[in-house]
Amino acid sequence: MSFSGNQRLLLDEKGRMRIPSRYRDELGDDFALSKGPKNCIYILSAKKAREYEDDLIALNAAADIFDFDGQMILNAAADALYFPDVDEQGRFVLKNEYKAFASIKKEIVVSGATDKLTLWGAERYDELFGGSNYETMIKKLYEMKMKKAEFEKDKQRQNADAQDGE
Repeated sequence: MSFSGNQRLLLDEKGRMRIPSRYRDELGDDFALSKGPKNCIYILSAKKAREYEDDLIALNAAADIFDFDGQMILNAAADALYFPDVDEQGRFVLKNEYKAFASIKKEIVVSGATDKLTLWGAERYDELFGGSNYETMIKKLYEMKMKKAEFEKDKQRQNADAQDGE
């Protein structure tokens, strides 16, 4: 599953939106919303949302019940995951809590983010991405690619060392 590109939409008079058709087929009818960084909203496939829930459950199992800060973070993360009710026309109400979090007024931007979609208030999206310096972004992507390659080499060396030790 991979999402790319973006699309601008308007919330209807009842605060409803619909996932753009270009993403809907891959996302499916069952999906979840969650709060993300920089005040975006993640739109996750049901499978990805369940994996996220499983991660939270595992973290909770390992967490100390008396670690108040840790418990609060786990509660906030679980509370932020929301499976909307989608009507027969594919629309769902974007909760006021999410609109406020993402500074959404009327115009929104749904943007591909590889394994998920992001939802932004149009003004915030334009503020963050409107003047993007693509040269800087490409350099950062190259750095990330090199780190990934180094990670893969380290992993191969560890596997080879493990096999030599047998």
